[in-house]
Amino acid sequence: VVVSWLGVTVVPCNADWPMWRYDGNRSAASPAGLPAELHLQWKREMPPPRPAFPEDLRLCFDLSYEPVVMDGTMFVPSMVTDSVTALDTSTGVVRWQFFADGPIRFAPVAWRGKVYFVSDDGHLYCLDAANGGLLWRVTPLPPDRGRYRLLGNERLISRWPARGGPVLADGVVYFAAGIWPFEGVYVCAVD
Repeated sequence: VVVSWLGVTVVPCNADWPMWRYDGNRSAASPAGLPAELHLQWKREMPPPRPAFPEDLRLCFDLSYEPVVMDGTMFVPSMVTDSVTALDTSTGVVRWQFFADGPIRFAPVAWRGKVYFVSDDGHLYCLDAANGGLLWRVTPLPPDRGRYRLLGNERLISRWPARGGPVLADGVVYFAAGIWPFEGVYVCAVD
């Protein structure tokens, strides 16, 4: 099965789900078919989510975990443990876990052997999907603003948390940092 969106051609492996709602168009539909019968293979209990704004339904972007799948690995972000965990989709066994410097509230993007995700520390991270090694991280903040931290949602976070979940289109990852317009919101495109 070959899928194309926004000029990017992707060949999903069996049941890949590379980003939130499947693709850059947020279509929420995969062309991969389901087997006639489904059976529970494994399960994993996660700590209850700790959303940033639990009382405001307009801001319910992190009420649950939002995993993505690539090449037989599920990548699960956590706003509780500030981590991304890679699980084998056949067995549920943890392959690796990476810890960021703040909560990870949005689904990552899995593409071409890499995993991209944003954190409340104001950065976009790029990991090697095979072993969880950090390849690079970037922030759209000017150098003088990158060091500002504050208490947000009972955690020490950037004054401009990366709260615009990553989107991939044409080999470019887009994301945003900052939540208060009067302090500045930064939108970034990374090759």
